[in-house]
Parts: sequence; C-alpha cells; structure tokens
Amino acid sequence: EMSTELLTSKHWACIVVLMLSISRECDSLDTIYHAFNMRLSDVINNVDRLSEQGYDAVQLSPLQKSIGGHQWWARYQPVSHEVIEGLGSKEELTRLCHSCESRGITVIADIVFNHMAVVASRNDWMRAKNSPRALEELNRRLDERFRPLDRTDFHPFKDMLGDDWDNHNRLDGWGGGEWPDLAPTERVLGIHKKHLDTLMECGVRGFRVDAAKHIHASTLRFYIKTIRARVPDAFIYMEVLSQDRAMHEEHALSIGASITDFPLSLALRTAAFAASDPARRRLDGRGRSGSASKSADHQAAPSEKQFGSGDETMERPLSDAIAVLMAPPAMRPDSVRFARNHDTVQNQELINFMGYPSHDERCVLVWVYLLALSDGVVLVYPEDENFGFQHKPTVRNAIRFRADMRKRGAKSQTILLLDPRKKELKEPLAGEASAATAEDPKCGPSAGSDHEKLLGEILADAEEMQVLSRAASREGARRRIEAAAHAARDEATRLRQASADGANPLELRSPSRDSAPRRDGKAAR
Repeated sequence: EMSTELLTSKHWACIVVLMLSISRECDSLDTIYHAFNMRLSDVINNVDRLSEQGYDAVQLSPLQKSIGGHQWWARYQPVSHEVIEGLGSKEELTRLCHSCESRGITVIADIVFNHMAVVASRNDWMRAKNSPRALEELNRRLDERFRPLDRTDFHPFKDMLGDDWDNHNRLDGWGGGEWPDLAPTERVLGIHKKHLDTLMECGVRGFRVDAAKHIHASTLRFYIKTIRARVPDAFIYMEVLSQDRAMHEEHALSIGASITDFPLSLALRTAAFAASDPARRRLDGRGRSGSASKSADHQAAPSEKQFGSGDETMERPLSDAIAVLMAPPAMRPDSVRFARNHDTVQNQELINFMGYPSHDERCVLVWVYLLALSDGVVLVYPEDENFGFQHKPTVRNAIRFRADMRKRGAKSQTILLLDPRKKELKEPLAGEASAATAEDPKCGPSAGSDHEKLLGEILADAEEMQVLSRAASREGARRRIEAAAHAARDEATRLRQASADGANPLELRSPSRDSAPRRDGKAAR
C-alpha cells in the first residue's frame, strides 16, 4: 500500500527508490513518538496504542517546573529543576516508565539546562547596561525568582542576536537578549545532577539536551557522565539547531552523543520541493505557525547563513533531488531525524526555512522516506502521525512497516527504478535481495514473499504512472520525467553489469552505509 501511494504521488512520480533495508543493530532505538506538551496521564493512557503502532520510544516535554501558560514554548522556560511539575507528578512519571518498560518502550526526557525563564525584556537589559540602579533591580529578580540560585550562577548579560546565534558568542550569550544563561557553577551542576538522578530513579532511560549548541562541551560531558554512571546504555542526543556540520562535530559527535539531524531534514525538504510541480514550489503560508519564538519575543531567528533562505532551498534541479534520495546526507547512522519537529511547526522563523504547508503531500513523502531508511532514529511529531494520501493513514502504515522490518531483522535491500513511459520495472537487485532474506536465519519466513507482493503492487500501478506522465501540464515537466526515466534505465544497467562482474552494486551506490560490516563480520547485503 505504501509503495502504491508513493507511485501515485504527483511529486516524486518520475523516479521511485523503495528501500527495504532495515539493517540496524537491535539495541538501538528506532521510532520515537514525540508526546509534545502532553500530560503524563494522557501518555499513560496511550502506551498500548503506541506499542501496537510500532514505536519503541516516547519523548516527553520538559518535566521541571516552568512558567504557567499553554504557549508551546512555556515548558522551555524553567523556574526550578528541583521539582517535577506542570505535566504531571513524579509518581505519574514512575508509573508511565514502568508501563512503557513492560512493553519495550524507552521513555526519553527533554532537559532544559542552558537557561532559566525570562525575567525582563531585551530592551530592559539593554537599558540597564547604562544604569547601575536598573541593572541591580534586574539582578535582584534573578536572586528572588530562582532560589537557591542567584545572580552569580548566571553568565553576565550578553545580547545574542543575528550572527551571534551561531558564532563563539552563542556559548555565553543570552538567547534573544532575554534568556538568563546559566553558568556551570558548582551549585548549578549540583541541581542539574539531582534532576537527572530523579528522572532516572523514575525509570527514564533516554535524554534530549535542549539548546546543546549553547552549552560548553565540558558541561555536556558532565551531563553524559552523570547519566552513564547510572544508565550505561541510555540513549542521549543533543539539539543542535544549525545547518553547520562543523558545529555538530564540535558539540555533539566529539562527546559521544547523537544529534538532531537538521541538515538531513533540510536536504530532504529541498529534494521534495525540487521534485514537485514548479507551480507549488513556494510555501503558501498555510499550516500551524504558532508563536514566532520560544516566548513572545524571546528567541532570535536562527542565522540565515546556517539555513539559507526559503526560496533558494526550493529551486534545485531534479537531478539534485534524486542524488539526495539515493545517498541521503545524514550526519551519522544514529542521528535523530524528522520531516518536521516542534520547532519547524511552531516557530514561524523556522517554518520559513524548513516548514511545509499543513498536510502537504511532500511532507508525507519525506516521512515515508525517512521511515523506510535502514538507519537513523525517527522522531514523529504527533500531528504528522495522522498524515496520509487519499484519506489513508500513510505515515502510520510507514511506522508499522519500519517496526515489522526491524522484527524480521531484514538485511536485504531492494532498489526499484521505474520507467513510467514503457511500464517497465527494473529490478537489478530483487533476486539477490530475496536470496539474502531466505538465507538469513534472523529473517521471518515470509520476508521474501512480502518483497514479491510489493513488486507486484508496483507493477500493477505502473499504468497510473504512465497516465501521470502523459498528463504533465508543461513540456518541461514531461522532459524531466523522461530524463529521469532514462537515468533510471542507465542506473539499472550499471547495477546489473556490476552484479554480473561480481561486484556488490550496493557498495558502488553508497559505500558509507551499505558496505558496513555486520557483527558477524559479513558484508551487509
């Protein structure tokens, strides 16, 4: 059903790459349900459904005491890390963790250790720079609002806007000129350690570190050491909201944690728009915009230098899109991936760079593509779980498909290239994939037949592909489809010849991932 929906999409109909290659290590996470701003009691009531759907983890919104209100950013405005309050109690968290553990679901907590809640506007702090009396009044607010912390537990006020969001000033600056930026004092680290210990006592076994690119690497290592001392196999990942790969290397990969793969999300969005109808290449402004920032005016926009403008990410040629799909530029094999997350849904600035109109079919395609990849940890935004084509639950089907492939321990990969003009299906690796599945003792007995069923569905749907090709409204669109078909035949010929020569075509296509050794020392097929 998923392959049929992929083929009948008006956007990527020119070429289909269906990847059935879940060749992951069994002890890593697979698919996370983001219980964004959900109360713990509501999550508890949904544990059975999440398990049946195929999720193996659930991520909670920040659990510390925060400011009141129902704004999406309110949970990211901490008041005290010594209390579990706002979404539920410590007892409810313990009950949720026990319920999830019995069903093989990991509970992930979102920790906000970079800053505390806003106590004054940026304008107030800027004016106070020239008024000792006004500055003393604002510092007194820090002393009184966050006890036992006081002004000495914060970095001195430093405005952080524009380029400072991504340069060296990002580490000690105040976000948007308003977030009181915590210093790694003994008192601060002691409170943070206690918060982590409380979460682990309740049964939390995964952690997302909010705003990690604004925290010094030495402090991040302290958090990781604290967690690993108690839960050695905990899943830990850092939010690095940037397109700068060097920043990811510096602030996540070098300390042994995974990261939010914003570069991959942007690359797939670019591919989706490049492969779609030219008339729909520009966002139409629909969709949930939410607030423009993490508080009414409390977050500066990410640097356009890091994400590029919305226009330029949508004007790439189709050949670039195909290249991205054939070799996705992921940061690392266990990076946390998404078509959309809460920032790109709620934050208007990020919508301009990385968003999609509400229920956009291109967004559905990116979700399906991510869920079909053999690696990565997919974080599913709750609203998007219900996205689909023609009133079908496409994303939910993709989640179940991913879970099924994981259970089978499938090691095979099938690449399908379709010529929409001649109704020809090129199957350069289909036979090899079936053989690999049959000889792998970890695979279920029906894995090969499932592959054949998918192939049959695609062949049956080829006629509609042909209709789509004929119905292209512009000569340029028809030419692109024809060019993609020629490229598909050439690729099929190359892979078939490589197979005949005794080479592994998968290694030629994507050596960084497909030729990776397995635990038993054999090459992944």
